[in-house]
Amino acid sequence: MSTVLVGGGPAASGLLTAAARTGALDALLDDGLTVVDAGPAARFGSGRLGGYLVRSDTRARVFAECAAPALGGRDTPDGLLARCESDEPVPLRLAAALLAAAGRRVLRRVRADPRAAVRSGTEVTGLRAGPDGVTLRVAGQPPIRADRVVLTVGGRPWTPPDLPAGGRLVLHSDQVLREDGYRRALAQLAGAVPRVTVVGGSHSAFAVAGLLLRAPVRWAPGAITVAHRSPVLVTYPDGAAARAEGLQFGADQVCPATGMVHRFGGLRADAAGLYQRVRRGTESRVRLVRVPAGWDWFADVARDDPVVVAATGYASAATGLLDCGARGGCGALGDDGALGDGRGLGDGGGLGDGRARRDGGGAWWDGEGRLRTACGDLVPQVFGLGLGTRRPRGPRTGGEPAFQGAIDGVWFYQNVVAPEVLSLVLSGGSLG
Repeated sequence: MSTVLVGGGPAASGLLTAAARTGALDALLDDGLTVVDAGPAARFGSGRLGGYLVRSDTRARVFAECAAPALGGRDTPDGLLARCESDEPVPLRLAAALLAAAGRRVLRRVRADPRAAVRSGTEVTGLRAGPDGVTLRVAGQPPIRADRVVLTVGGRPWTPPDLPAGGRLVLHSDQVLREDGYRRALAQLAGAVPRVTVVGGSHSAFAVAGLLLRAPVRWAPGAITVAHRSPVLVTYPDGAAARAEGLQFGADQVCPATGMVHRFGGLRADAAGLYQRVRRGTESRVRLVRVPAGWDWFADVARDDPVVVAATGYASAATGLLDCGARGGCGALGDDGALGDGRGLGDGGGLGDGRARRDGGGAWWDGEGRLRTACGDLVPQVFGLGLGTRRPRGPRTGGEPAFQGAIDGVWFYQNVVAPEVLSLVLSGGSLG
């Protein structure tokens, strides 16, 4: 059965690395393997991670651990691996460079094999799955036929369609954390009273606030509002550290594997530091406002702020590729919330927060790497991993039992999810 792997980020690289590490790469190659990536080959393994202007929400050595297997333990010529051997956060641009170095090495191994093909700079625009296989539409090229497909195309920023903007500039946090969106926000603030409302309480919300505080803007006290629906939590290494901060917590908020408090649901690194400073009153330029569901609060909280940032998570980019004919006639399943305060796995790297959302067309991921229609029917031989594929906490993941969001992160994709999806692919979709 021929396999097509679509995508070029850490999840795609992680699947190939897991296959090589477990001895399953030959099984994929024997059947015929095609890697299709919309980005350049030089960026394979990092995807769009290098475009972020902020630091990771996890330790640098997590990225080193992810890259080392593909690099064979050898450092890169510019010392990237050594530079990421640290317990401190790392600029995501540096992490992306390391992951790309590892990804290029994996891709070269695949490209050199006569049983494989690599098509970089190739955009998949749709797919149709049926009993005879999967057909992928490709921009400007003939369709690709395959027996099975693995989608690792990430998430697309999701902004609530009913957010009452009222003429304000609305940007998603993913935009503001990149150069173009950051400059658009600053341009909108020029000549106006500099005030911003950030909707959401995730890592991205506080990353946006922290980035804006470093901008050449004279922020007045309370000029940046973080409006959050769920309580803001912080990750603590153990119960003693949490109690030292005056936190009261139950057993269901402690990871049984590590003893960490709010391991999955809490803020980390720079985001946690900013929140703690605001909470203690040492950072007056940011104010926290707890808001209810819906939007009745918006006009009073956002006032006449010229910029609103929606730190409201991501929908799966993969589900939007599914042709209408394959979705079934069950009707759409709408997006699942107004604020999207679901948080991702901090010890996985990147920003990865926001609960995975069901696509407006009805397709959704079932939490095991399988795609389903709005009716709940399996889309045959289509599998997925990465941001937006809705991986919940379970017996194999660890983490606090109280956590209800989707787990995301580079380490998690490569070390936990990729081997599971690989088993699904090679078994024809059976969970055993």
